[in-house]
Amino acid sequence: MMHFTRHRARTAVVAAVCTVAILTAGSALAAGLAPSAVRMDADRTPSLRDAIVDGPATNVILLVGDGMGDSEITIARNYGYGAAGRLPGIDALPLTGQYTTFSLHRSGALKGRPDYAPDSAATATAWATGSKTYDGAVSVSLSGAALPTILELAKAHGLRTGVVTTAMVTDATPAVQVAHVASRTCQGPDSAGCGKDALSKGGRGSIAEQLLATRPDLVLGGGRIVIRQTAKAGAWKGESLVTQARERGFRIVTGNDPLHWSRAGPSTSRPTRSPSVMFLNQAPFFAAVPRFSRSCGLSPSSMVKCSGVS
Repeated sequence: MMHFTRHRARTAVVAAVCTVAILTAGSALAAGLAPSAVRMDADRTPSLRDAIVDGPATNVILLVGDGMGDSEITIARNYGYGAAGRLPGIDALPLTGQYTTFSLHRSGALKGRPDYAPDSAATATAWATGSKTYDGAVSVSLSGAALPTILELAKAHGLRTGVVTTAMVTDATPAVQVAHVASRTCQGPDSAGCGKDALSKGGRGSIAEQLLATRPDLVLGGGRIVIRQTAKAGAWKGESLVTQARERGFRIVTGNDPLHWSRAGPSTSRPTRSPSVMFLNQAPFFAAVPRFSRSCGLSPSSMVKCSGVS
């Protein structure tokens, strides 16, 4: 999940979001046939246009359910609420639509042709950059050229950015926003799959090293096993990524309470700006947040209530 916040108006962002909503209105007309499904009795495009506020978006969030397609959503709905039931959250959205992408073959006779069984690195890259690529690629083209990501573009335009994941922060889906490597296996300096991307080979460095250079304002997820690795080359050679992160202005928080970072004292690193915050845990984020459990519920209001945040 990515989170962008801007201090001044950015009409283009609003226009882009609203365009997507308008284009998906037609898909919503084909509502399911279950007895509890909501049928639309007319084209909602005019009313949607009337609801658009011509001003800046406060936040823009891209939420990716990795491997979460119609089949998985249907299974969850059927299991939890029955075939005629409604799945809280998704089924409550006023408008929904569908978008399909695929990867490309990297080499051989089919080079550049569609690969209809893509992985999460290629599909996440397509969403992050607007360009299709091969399986395993993290925001690079078929030729290995870096593809600008929406997080990088957001930072360049003054937005605050963040990456939140239930997996490791160097996993493919979150990595496509902050790094550019030929193989998703190049997660840290110790990764054997870095090849020419390794700093020691003159490359851009591993995903973890590039994440520190990209510097989102907030990073939440697992990954201590990677961030503890030591740089093999470059300006930080011999230093652990933990040391490097702190020197670069990150405030690193670990433990089972991801919310206490907001109560932490001032950063002791070189404060050239508001410090970025990185929460890391050996376990995935969902396992590291015991209060965000089934007993609390999964709605935003119940999460806030359980966490004590207001």
